[in-house]
Amino acid sequence: MLGLPQLSRAGGFLVGKRILIQGGSDMLVISYVPLLVDSPFQAGMNEEQQKILCDLVEERSSYAGAKGCAWVKNDGVPSPILILDKGDDVVEHLVMWSEGKPAEWFNLVAVATKDGGYNIVLMPRLDKSIARHVKNFGGDSAECKVLSMPISFAGRLTDSSKSCLESLPSRCKVGFLDEAFTLFASVDLLDDRVRWLEFDLLSVYDNMNNVSLVQYFGEGQIERDFGGVRLPFDYEDVVETDRDSGEDIEE
Repeated sequence: MLGLPQLSRAGGFLVGKRILIQGGSDMLVISYVPLLVDSPFQAGMNEEQQKILCDLVEERSSYAGAKGCAWVKNDGVPSPILILDKGDDVVEHLVMWSEGKPAEWFNLVAVATKDGGYNIVLMPRLDKSIARHVKNFGGDSAECKVLSMPISFAGRLTDSSKSCLESLPSRCKVGFLDEAFTLFASVDLLDDRVRWLEFDLLSVYDNMNNVSLVQYFGEGQIERDFGGVRLPFDYEDVVETDRDSGEDIEE
C-alpha cells in the first residue's frame, strides 16, 4: 500500500504496489492510473488530502495487475492478451486518457527476472503527462512529482512464454480481455471480446522520460530484457517452437 509518509516525502523514486512516484516536491502530477480521472494535487498535502488520494489510488490497484496472460500467435508473431478485472472499462479509459492515441502515450516493456518469472508492463510516457498537466493546471514542470500505476502482468517463465517473449516484434499488438467473460468460456472462444491495441516494445534501458525502470523491477532483479538490450547473464537459449495452433495461458 502507498503509505502517507511515502507520498509526502520529497524527491526520489518510490515504489509501492505497482505505484510509481518520481521527481520534485511542489506539484504532484497524476499520470496513468486505471479508471482514475486526472486531478491536480500538491505534493505537500496535509494528512486528510493524502488519505483521500491514497484511497482513490488503492481502490484502483486491482485493475492494474492482470489476472492472467494468454499468448497467441498470428502468422508466427506472438501477442499477449492481458486478462483484467473490468477489462472493457479499463481499455476504454486507457484510450480516452491517451487522447485516442495509446501508442503515443505508452510503451511496452518485457523482462525475465531472476526469480524465474517474467513481467510485461505497459509504461505511460510521463513526459507527456507532465506537459499536459502544466498546460491544463499551470505550474513548473521541473518541480513536480509524478504518480502512475502501470498495467502489468507477472507470471512464471515457461518454455512457451519464453519463446513468445523472444519473438516479440518492435511494434507489438496487445490484447485486453475482461475477466468476466472467462467465467463462461475459454479464451480461444472469446476472439470477438478481445480489444487490440499496438505499442512500441522498448528496452528497460531506453531513455523513457527519465524513469528508472530498473528500480521498478528491483535493483539487480532483471535477468533478460526482451526490448532489444541483451544483458550479461548465463541464460541458455531455447529453440523457438511454432505454436500457431494453440495458446498458452498463465495466471
